[in-house]
Amino acid sequence: MLATQWLNVVFMPLVVLDFERMETVDGAKTGAYSQPAIYADYAQSLVGAFALSAVFAALMAYHYGKESGLVLFAVVWSHWLLDLLLH
Repeated sequence: MLATQWLNVVFMPLVVLDFERMETVDGAKTGAYSQPAIYADYAQSLVGAFALSAVFAALMAYHYGKESGLVLFAVVWSHWLLDLLLH
């Protein structure tokens, strides 16, 4: 389960540390999905997602074996691909 949300898990501390940001959009309906504009320049970028996928896969491969690491790389990376299609 962690692998599917790894990019989002990393995103939130980066927001707190001010590397990424979320800004309220003027005129957006309160509570609407589009109310905050998300600027995820690192955790959700193509290169950043690939790097975070590799880090996660390396950690998991160390603990659970190479095949598990490769599968989990694909799971983490699929988050970016699905974001590309759905957002």
